[in-house]
Amino acid sequence: MSLRPVPPLLQRRTELNEQLASLTAALQKERAKHRKAAQAWKLSPRVTHTTLIIYSLSGYVADPAVTFLANCGRQRHWAPKEHGWLRRLVEDVFSQADADHIATLVDLDNPADVDALRDALSYVEQWRLAEWGKTLNNQQGVAPSTDAVLTRLFANHQRLPEAVRPRDVGDVGKGSARKWAQRWRRRWGAYYGSIGTRQEIPVDEMRAKA
Repeated sequence: MSLRPVPPLLQRRTELNEQLASLTAALQKERAKHRKAAQAWKLSPRVTHTTLIIYSLSGYVADPAVTFLANCGRQRHWAPKEHGWLRRLVEDVFSQADADHIATLVDLDNPADVDALRDALSYVEQWRLAEWGKTLNNQQGVAPSTDAVLTRLFANHQRLPEAVRPRDVGDVGKGSARKWAQRWRRRWGAYYGSIGTRQEIPVDEMRAKA
């Protein structure tokens, strides 16, 4: 004659099974998190090539390549890194690359990785556009309008071979182009606004301060 389980023991077994299932799910989630963290910032060949091209074509200025990598990290939900860390990553990637290989990547007429070159040129041209805007602001005291930004971007793109030319974003008449210009300003720290007027100081006051 078999003994029937006592009801409280059945309840306890059910609770233990539920706890075990919960712990197992938490453990699997934590393992997945660690696997994702281990894979983060291990650059794929495409990302590596794009980084190398941006760094080379920008005259070895790290900022545009850093901006590209930061954007890649956000898209892939990688843990964010500070600017200095990303800068060192760019420099490490470049120092470990073969010079001849880099030369094939930046060849505009016959690139080794046409997709990476096209991606890289988009960032390089955006960075050049931002540098032009900063120079215009510093030297002439004016900020380029959205129309001027889009017109210059289009002209710069037209100088590139068609096969690697970044896509045209359009002119100021298109809402999508104006939104692109807003994103560009946020990405590169540019702004559009009127230049504040300086307060005129009387000559006598200037002499007194001198």
